[in-house]
Amino acid sequence: MLGDNIYGSSFGTRGGSKSLFSERFDKHYFPLINQGVKFYATLGNHDMETKRGADEVADKKRFNILGGQGYYSFVSDAKVDGKPLVQFISLNSVDLITRDPSDRTQIAWLSKTLAEGGAVWKVVYFHHPLYAPAGEGHEPEVELRRDLEDVFVAAGVQLVLAGHNHYYARMKTQRGITHFISGGGGRSLKEPIVNHYTVRAAEIYHFIYFEVYPDKMSFKVVPAESSFSDAGTISVAPPGGSLAAVPAQ
Repeated sequence: MLGDNIYGSSFGTRGGSKSLFSERFDKHYFPLINQGVKFYATLGNHDMETKRGADEVADKKRFNILGGQGYYSFVSDAKVDGKPLVQFISLNSVDLITRDPSDRTQIAWLSKTLAEGGAVWKVVYFHHPLYAPAGEGHEPEVELRRDLEDVFVAAGVQLVLAGHNHYYARMKTQRGITHFISGGGGRSLKEPIVNHYTVRAAEIYHFIYFEVYPDKMSFKVVPAESSFSDAGTISVAPPGGSLAAVPAQ
C-alpha cells in the first residue's frame, strides 16, 4: 500500500485515525487478510494527520509497518542461490520531505540496508513520486529525488513504486530504474497528461499485479472499470548496464 491508506472523514476525523480503520480498511481488505494475504503499507501525508501515523504503525495486523518511524525493510521467502529473490524497502517520504535537512538518519539507514541486502531484486516504495506526468495532481518531488536517486543507483535498485497522485502512470526508465505511480485506489481521480517522463498514464481505479522471477519481473495493470491496459517486463540489469521496461507483446 503506497500511502494515504486512511483518509479523513467529512465529519472532521483526521486521516490516519484508528476510529476509521473499520470503515476505510476492514470492509475492503479483511476478506483478503482472512485468506492469509499480508499488506505492507507506507505512510502518506493524510496518514500522518493523526499522531504522525502512530495508529497505523502500531497496527501490525492491518498495515505491517515494521519500523517504529514508518520506514522498514523485509525480504521474500523465495531465494535464488541462497539470496532473497526480492528485498522490499518502504520509506517514510513524509518525514524525508519535512525533516530538518541536517537529519540524514533515514537516508543513512537506507544506504546501509540496501548495501547489506544482497537480494536479486531491490524494490523501494514510498508515497511521494520522484517523477510524474503533467496535468492534475502533485508535482514530482525534485528535492527528494536529489536525496534518493544516487543511493538507489549505487545499490542497484530496479523498481520504485509511489502513490500520492490519484491515477496510474508508468514513467520512462530513469538511470536504470523503472518508476510507477499507483494512486487509483479509491479516492477521487485526477487526470494525468503524458509528458517527456511518461510512458503510459490513465485516470483509472486500478491495482498493479507483478510476477517476479530471477531474470525478469512482469507487470500488468488491472483496472476496476476500463478497457485500459498496460503490461510488460522489467529485466534484471546486467553487469555494467541496465534494461528498461519492455511492453508485453
